[in-house]
Parts: sequence; C-alpha cells; structure tokens
Amino acid sequence: MLQELNVEFAEVVGTARKSLRWVQNGRRGLGTAVAILPQGWLLTNAHVVSGSTKVQVGSEGEEATEASVLAYDEKEDLALLRTDGRATLIPLPLGDSGSLRAGDWVIALGYPWGGRTAVTWGSLIGLENRAPDRGRTGQEYLVAAIPMRPGYSGGPLIDAGGNLVGLNVMMTGPDVGLAIPSHLVRSFLGRVLSNSQDLA
Repeated sequence: MLQELNVEFAEVVGTARKSLRWVQNGRRGLGTAVAILPQGWLLTNAHVVSGSTKVQVGSEGEEATEASVLAYDEKEDLALLRTDGRATLIPLPLGDSGSLRAGDWVIALGYPWGGRTAVTWGSLIGLENRAPDRGRTGQEYLVAAIPMRPGYSGGPLIDAGGNLVGLNVMMTGPDVGLAIPSHLVRSFLGRVLSNSQDLA
C-alpha cells in the first residue's frame, strides 16, 4: 500500500511541477508562479511582483522569458502574469478549497531561493481570517502543517488529486504555512477576466 501511495504521490507532483515557473523581480527577490489558464497566464502573489509591470519567469532547463503583469491586487496579495512562452505551460486545475477538511493531505511546491523545484507536504490545520505576522485581519488563509522556505510564495498548494486549492503566501511559526484559498483565487480571476479585454 505504501509503495502504491508513493507512486501516486510522485505522479501528482510530477504533473504539478509542469505548471510551475520561478519569478524574478529585478533585484527584489524570487518567487514562484503557477499556470492556471491555457493562454499563457500565470498566477502569483502580488508581493512577489511588487508592483512591477514586467518580470522574468523560467524553469529548470528553460531560458528565462519576460512576463507582463496584467492584474495586481495588493490587498488580496494576488497577481496575474502573461508570458509569451506559452507552448510549454501546462495549467493546473483549480480545485475547491471549500471542500477541504482539517486533516486532509496537501502538498506545497515552489522555487526556494531560486533553486530547483522543491516539494513539501503535510496536513491541513484549518482556515483562519488573519495573518498575525502581517498585522492584517479579515482575509481568509488556509493554514497547513507544512514548512515553506523563501521562494515558495506564489507557488501552488495542491490536494491529493493535484488540484490547486491554495496559493502559498508565507510561513507563520515553525513548520506552519499560509495559503490563499482557491475560492478567493477564483473570485479574483473572475473579476479580472470580466473587467479587462486585454486578456483575450
């Protein structure tokens, strides 16, 4: 049984890795972005792009390309990018964060410190409406027993089926990570796509 689970886990992670890109925002650091739509669109945190209009994106074995920041919401910490390197982008299915339960297994992927793709996994702790380290309240976060290193920001939090159920944001305390729930991601994308004709 453990061997079968290991094989299934590896397959889910292997598929999800194809949707990842690292993001470099000048000298202001590195983060991760994830493909969520087939037209070359990438989702990341707003704090990763930090208000820039252009950033560099890439992956292992692939030359960096330029991506445009098409939408940016500092309050929700979400940003939408578009790159011309669309042929190799494989969108990650958007899952339902509302169906998650405490104790469900979740997997976080990212590019810590701009290195190779890294994977960590653990269980969901629950849903919080505050991020103490940011001094902010009112926004929902998925809380998971997962260690996240610098560079995981903007990477996907996926469920056992390989669906994006959250977008990694930060660590808060030892081995506890926060992610923006996918229902907020879906709402952000809905607003952006309905309000802009530049995304066609």
